[in-house]
Amino acid sequence: MFFKKSVALLLQMAIMVSAMAVSGMGSLEARAIKVDNIVPPDATIFERSLTPPPSTKNLNIHLKDRELKKSIDLLDAIARKEENRAMQEALKTAVQAARDVRYAVKAEVATEKQIAEATRMLDRQWRHLEVTECDCGQAVADLQMNLSNYSQEFFAKSCHDKHENSHRCGDCETKFYEIKKLPVTIRKSGHYCLARDFDLTDPRYTGAAITVTADNVDINFKNHTLTLNSALTGVAATGVSNLAVHNGTITTPTPSTVATSNAFNYISVTDASFKEMVCLNTRNGTQLAACVDQLFVNCTFDGHNFGIFVSSNGLETITVENCEFGSLIVSGGIADFTGGEGFVIHNCRFFAPIFACFLGPKDINLSNIEVSDCEFTNSSFCLTLGNNTGSFSTACQNAEIRNCRFANMPAIGINFQNCVGALVENCLLEATSSNFANLIQLDTFSPTLVVNDIIIRNCTLSNLQSAAGFDNLIMAGAQGVLVEGCIFDTNTSETGGYFPANVHIVGDFNGDSLQTSSDIKLVNCIMRNQACFGIYCDGSAFNSGGIAPIGVEIDNCLVDGALNGGIVLDNAEAVTIKDCEVTNTISGPGIFVTDGAQFNTIWNNTVVNNVNQGILIDATSSHNSIVDNIVSDNELDGLSIASSPNTAQGNILSRNGGFGINNTGGASNGFYNNSADNNTSGNYSGVPHVAAAGSPAITGGNISGP
Repeated sequence: MFFKKSVALLLQMAIMVSAMAVSGMGSLEARAIKVDNIVPPDATIFERSLTPPPSTKNLNIHLKDRELKKSIDLLDAIARKEENRAMQEALKTAVQAARDVRYAVKAEVATEKQIAEATRMLDRQWRHLEVTECDCGQAVADLQMNLSNYSQEFFAKSCHDKHENSHRCGDCETKFYEIKKLPVTIRKSGHYCLARDFDLTDPRYTGAAITVTADNVDINFKNHTLTLNSALTGVAATGVSNLAVHNGTITTPTPSTVATSNAFNYISVTDASFKEMVCLNTRNGTQLAACVDQLFVNCTFDGHNFGIFVSSNGLETITVENCEFGSLIVSGGIADFTGGEGFVIHNCRFFAPIFACFLGPKDINLSNIEVSDCEFTNSSFCLTLGNNTGSFSTACQNAEIRNCRFANMPAIGINFQNCVGALVENCLLEATSSNFANLIQLDTFSPTLVVNDIIIRNCTLSNLQSAAGFDNLIMAGAQGVLVEGCIFDTNTSETGGYFPANVHIVGDFNGDSLQTSSDIKLVNCIMRNQACFGIYCDGSAFNSGGIAPIGVEIDNCLVDGALNGGIVLDNAEAVTIKDCEVTNTISGPGIFVTDGAQFNTIWNNTVVNNVNQGILIDATSSHNSIVDNIVSDNELDGLSIASSPNTAQGNILSRNGGFGINNTGGASNGFYNNSADNNTSGNYSGVPHVAAAGSPAITGGNISGP
C-alpha cells in the first residue's frame, strides 16, 4: 500500500537520522594532552618568522556576492523570457560565464584571465546583440559592474594567498614554523608546515594532534600524512579566526566509531579553509559547530560516518567546491542538523550509499542553499531538504539545485520534506531498476511541515526498468509548485492496489486536510513510456484519506503511452487540463475523471489513439466542463459521460471505435455545438438537439456527420 510504503520510507529516514545525530554527539572539547614517554606536551617548533598571514576574506565580500548573484538571477530570468533565439542563447552564455566566475571566486581558485574573459564576453554580447536597445541593457551593465566589484575583493590578496597551493617553505617572502613533533598547540599567528609523516596510532594519544588557539594560522601539510588512533582528532580549534589547513592527509588505519574521532573539529571558528585535504576513516571528516565562513576546496572524504557534519549551534556561509565523498561513508557525505545561512555546494561528487547530502535543520531555518554541477551516484537519499520528524518548525528556505546529475538511485533523488522556496533546474535523474520510491518527492508527512513555492524546470526524470510502485515525481500536501519544461520517462506498474505515475499529485499523505496539494502547475512537460498513469491527481481514500488535490493546472503537456490512463483526476477539484496531447494509452482512457472529481475543466486538448475511451467521466463525478477538444481514433467512445450535471461544448469527435459522445448520465448534462462524425457505434447516444450534416442548424445544437 502507498501509505504503508511512504511511512516505512519516511520512518526509516527519521530513525536513521535521529540515531546518527544522537550517537555522533560526544565531547567537542579538543585538547593537546601530554603523553608520557612519547612526546612532550608541546612539540618543539623551529621558528623562522613571526609574520602572520593576511585574512583570506574581506568584510564586504558577502554583500558583493549577494549583489552579483542578484544580477545573475535577474539576467537569467530575462533570458528565459527572451523570444529572440540568438539573443536568448547569448544571454544564457553570459549568465553561465558569470556563474562560473562567481563559484571560482568563492572557492578562491579564480584566475585574472578567467575573470577578464568573462568580462570581455559580456561586453561582446552586449555590443553584438545591441542589448542597450532592449530591456536587458541595464541588467547586463549591472552584471558587469557587480562582477568587477566582486572579483576585485578576491585579487586584493598577498603573493602567498594567491599561490599557497604551489608554495613550499621558503618559496617567497612568507616564512614558516616547521612542525617536527606532535601533539602540538599552536599559540602564535603564522604559517606552519609539517616536516614529515606522523604516526599517532598509539592509544595513549588523546585529544587532538594539532590544537589551534591563535588567530591567523596557516598549516601546510606539504603532502604528508597524519595517522591517528581511533579516538584522536586531527586538528581542533575553538573561537579562532582565519585558519587554513591544506595539502595533506588525515586518516585512521580502520574506520572509527568513537565520537571524538574527527579529522577536523571546529567550534566557533570564523574564516577557515580546507584545501587539497584527504580525510579517511575518522568517525567524521569535519565536525563544525557555530562556525562562520568555512571553505572546502578539492578535498576527499571517505570511510566516515559523515564527511562534513554541522552538528549544532548553526552556521553561516559554508562553501564546498570540487570535493568528493566516497562510497565507504556510512551515513552521509554532508549533513547539517542545525540550520543557518549560506550553504554552497558546487562541482562535487557523492557516492555515499545512504544520505549523500542531508540538510535537515532542527535549531533554526537553513536559508540560501545552492547545489550546482554536482554528481550523485548510488545513494539511497541523494539530496534531502528539511527534517521530517514533525517536531521541528524549522525549514530549508531559498534553495537552488542546478545542473546536477543523479544516477543509479535505489530510492529518492531529491526529497523536499520541509522546504519553502526552491528551484530545481537542468538536472538529470536516473533510478535503478529496483527503485520503488521516486526520483523527486515533495511531501508534508507531518501536519507541522510545509513544502511551498517550488519550481522544477527543464529536468529529465527517467527509469526505463522501474520496479512496481515507482513514481517519477510525487507531491503530497505541496502548495505553490511549478513544473515546467520537464521530461518524465518511466514504465512503472501497479502494486498491491497502489497506482503510481510519471507525475503523482496526492491530496495529503496524512488525510488530515491540514496540508492539501494545491496551486500546482505542470507546463510544457512530456510524460512518456508505459507508466501506470501519465499524470495522476490523487484524492483517493486509499492514498490520501479522501483529501482532494485542488487547483492543479496542466498546460501544453504531452502524455504518451501510459498503461492504465493518460491523465487521471481521482476525487480532484478545480483541475484545468488545457492545450495538451494525450495519446497511445495501453489499456485505459486518455483522460479519466473519477471518484467524485468535480469542477474540473478539460479544454482545447487533442486526445487520440487511446485503447479505451478518449475522455471518460464516471458516474460519481459532476460539474465538469469538456470544451473545444479534438477526440479521435480512440478504440471506444470519444467522450463518455455517466454522471450529471456536466457540460460538453465545441468538441470535435471522429473515427472513435464507440460513440462520438455517449451520455448515460441523464438529461441534466448540457451538450452544445459539438461535432461528431465517422464514429463506429454512432456519433451520439443520449444527446439531444442533434442536427445532421447539411440540415438547418439548431440553436445550441450539435452536428452529426456521416
